Amino acid sequence: MSIIECPHCHRRVIPAGSGECPSCNRNVNDEVAISKGMRLLIVKGNQHFSMICFNCGRPAHKTVRLNVSNVDASISIGRILLGFIVPFGRLFPAFDAAKRDIFISLKLPICDDCKKRKVNPEVQSYDLEDREIRLVVHEHFHGMATSIGKPNIDCAN
Repeated sequence: MSIIECPHCHRRVIPAGSGECPSCNRNVNDEVAISKGMRLLIVKGNQHFSMICFNCGRPAHKTVRLNVSNVDASISIGRILLGFIVPFGRLFPAFDAAKRDIFISLKLPICDDCKKRKVNPEVQSYDLEDREIRLVVHEHFHGMATSIGKPNIDCAN
């Protein structure tokens, strides 16, 4: 059997002989899940997208920001406070730590209806070292993003 994308968990899997996904234990041939039209999109780096809603595939006029980082908010606040309390004593280790901070920010197009329903992007996983985010998006958005042909977008087929 070949490697396919499970329509439930959006992982790339080799289903069991019965059609069961080894990741989520659901049927990969489920017509209801397949008809929802959601796909896994792998985005590398900071990418700009066509103005099509990531969630429903309709025309979009607004964007929603998605930020992924290895820095916790409490660490950032701690570094700022450390700078005020001990201006020179521990300044250099804080700069060394800041060099290892990785931030990835995306602006995903969203339509007015999805914005009103407060739909948030579903991040399946990310790899900050490779600057890669795996998002579950609508198949029309997926098609537009992968047809752009830019080298920093991969398709998870």
